[in-house]
Amino acid sequence: MAFACCFFSFLISIGFEKRLNTESKSATLIQAWWRGQLMRRSLVHLTFLVVLLQRWWRRVRWLHRERKRKKALTQYIYETKAAVLIQTTVKTWLAQRRYQQAQKAAITIQSGWRGYTGRKKAAAIKESAGTLIELEIEIELRDFVD
Repeated sequence: MAFACCFFSFLISIGFEKRLNTESKSATLIQAWWRGQLMRRSLVHLTFLVVLLQRWWRRVRWLHRERKRKKALTQYIYETKAAVLIQTTVKTWLAQRRYQQAQKAAITIQSGWRGYTGRKKAAAIKESAGTLIELEIEIELRDFVD
């Protein structure tokens, strides 16, 4: 130990202390730089991981919204188709009803017209039959008188 103390005092005497101080500062500087490099690497890596996580989360949110949107759209289409089907059925029923009413009215008009023309023809036939009989009687009477 005495030797070490003497050696150290010798080193101090020749300015080794300055050199040790400079080397110590240099070592500290190198260590600080290296630790900074490691920290920056880990921060870059963590930043990359955070970006990946954010991308994943945004995709999950987007898929969730897309599913909800598709479900709402499907529901809307289903309700719209149902409404269109009901409207079509009601409009068809109303059109059939109007057609049947118009057909009934046409039949009523046709039967009235046919009855009128039939009565007219019957009256004409009756009148012509009466004159025909009178004519026959007149012809027979002429033949009888002559």
